[in-house]
Amino acid sequence: MKRSLFQALGRAVLALGLLFTAPVWAETFAYPDDFPPRVLQSNNDFVDCVAPTGSGAPANKSSDLSLNDITVNSGVLACVLGAYNSADSDSVGFNEVTINGGTITHVQGGYHRAADVGADNNIVTIKGGTIQNIVGGGAGGIHATTARANNNQVIIESGAITGSLVGGSAFAPDSVANNNLVSILGGTLDPTVDLYGGVAEPGAAAVGNTLTLAVSGQTVRQISHFQRINFFLPFALANGGKMLTTTTPTDLTGVTTVNVASYGLGPAGFALGNEYILIENVTGTFTPIVSEISPADPYAGLPYVVLVRNGNLVLRIGLAADLTIIRTVGWDTQEANIGDDVQYKFMVRNHGPNDVVGARVQYIVPVNIEITGWTCTVFGAGVCSVAGGAAGLVDLTVDLPATPPGMGPAVEIEIKGKARASGTFDNIMSVTPPAGITDPDLTNNEARRTVTIHPDAELDVSINMLSALNVNVNAPVSYEIVVTNNGPDHAPGTRIVNNVPDRINNVTWTCAASAGAACPVPPNGAGNNINLLADLPVGETVTITVSGTASRAGNNLLNTATATPPVGVRLVNVPLSSASVTLTIISPFAGGPTASIPVLTPVGLGLLVLMLAGLVGWRRRKV
Repeated sequence: MKRSLFQALGRAVLALGLLFTAPVWAETFAYPDDFPPRVLQSNNDFVDCVAPTGSGAPANKSSDLSLNDITVNSGVLACVLGAYNSADSDSVGFNEVTINGGTITHVQGGYHRAADVGADNNIVTIKGGTIQNIVGGGAGGIHATTARANNNQVIIESGAITGSLVGGSAFAPDSVANNNLVSILGGTLDPTVDLYGGVAEPGAAAVGNTLTLAVSGQTVRQISHFQRINFFLPFALANGGKMLTTTTPTDLTGVTTVNVASYGLGPAGFALGNEYILIENVTGTFTPIVSEISPADPYAGLPYVVLVRNGNLVLRIGLAADLTIIRTVGWDTQEANIGDDVQYKFMVRNHGPNDVVGARVQYIVPVNIEITGWTCTVFGAGVCSVAGGAAGLVDLTVDLPATPPGMGPAVEIEIKGKARASGTFDNIMSVTPPAGITDPDLTNNEARRTVTIHPDAELDVSINMLSALNVNVNAPVSYEIVVTNNGPDHAPGTRIVNNVPDRINNVTWTCAASAGAACPVPPNGAGNNINLLADLPVGETVTITVSGTASRAGNNLLNTATATPPVGVRLVNVPLSSASVTLTIISPFAGGPTASIPVLTPVGLGLLVLMLAGLVGWRRRKV
């Protein structure tokens, strides 16, 4: 059989694919047993097929199952099949269908629906016309227990495609669809087109299914079930151009290989630094691929990297180096208080494939930390542009040869400093490749650690008596508790406690705040156990005025007020956060403290005379 240059090109390069989990064609090949065969379309309508029956063929089987060569030049047809078998386990294979023109709903290289079946090595080539659905080889159905669809090809050289393109499809409890090829070498794809490589449902994960794309500017709905993709960049594709756009995000999970070539058709100005969008609108997990143009290409030896950037699968021509930076465990301060020492270590490596000269290493100094010194130490063949510094910014370049991950030369940056201001912030060290080098994985170019510098607050507490320290029973008692935050940090939720001596009754309190502070709501209360929360920014004050009545006599009544910052704020200068006064409540009655009476007052003199007279009378009686 004759094979075109396009067919040879379509088989020339291996490519990538992806695993698709949702069954799309799960009912497509559950055909009835009548002949000519009928194909169930995605809209659930059956269409009759034209197939090579030959003389004496059974009603459900082509006379020749292999090596059929069918060509359609024109006409309106529902379906064209290279070969069909639902009678026995004879495989359908090595059939070729060529469409030069016409309007056709369904084209398929070969189909087998009986038990233990296979449809392999069939080829569909579209050179013109308008075709809706195309399947290279399909096997399986409601009666099949095993199904196989391997090594089938769909090649689009020209024409218009409006539906789905499937390299191979197998549907049975035990099914495989491997190493099928879909090649888009020309023609026009409608934006509703779905491209599938090898669909095995519910079989094992497919392997080796390939999409080859040699035209640019196409838009389709989705790409699925490919493990390889080949891109032949056309001559007219300019720097920044697009090969393919998918309106539904293409899930790249499971992609193993991407190859790039021009084979003499390469873009004008194919040069270092150029970047092209291979697939616009992608998602999923994709491992960047670093390689170089094939030796058979006019641009042989040019290095390139394929990676996901800004939601697109991108090709960048140029040298590549996977630079990494990590924190050294045990040398990265996570929590500190103002004034504490902090230290950090970072290790920078180059996982290749190319050596790097002049990669920039930068530490973004947080405002919360003062750098007191840093050093750059080389392990192996690396080079630091600066050995270290006393203070300030950490900004240098390093040279690193390519080494396997986790091995070989490295540079270590050690940073020491002081915690100067409170806050929670990201501590970041980054490495950036020099101009002309593409880093295929930017996710490991930054080492980040969240650091908390706990705030400090000096709370100054005082008690100002508004009444005397010594008062009589039933006399009023009043005083002010003044709390001021001397800083350096805000103390929201400061707790103020004053346990008023129990010999003072009818205790009430009110709170007044300076302009930036805040009292509790409501700002007043009653009872001897005063316990409230106040908001105290730096430099602000709250004043609690306490009033009560002296109810019982007592000496050395200690009255203490304390202020405690909230959790997370360290209290500094602790003695200032508490204040005390000693009160005395005076009573003239027995059982309580005796009041001193001045003897020179009239009352005092009278009492003295009575005491002396009593003493004289007592002595006379005794004599």
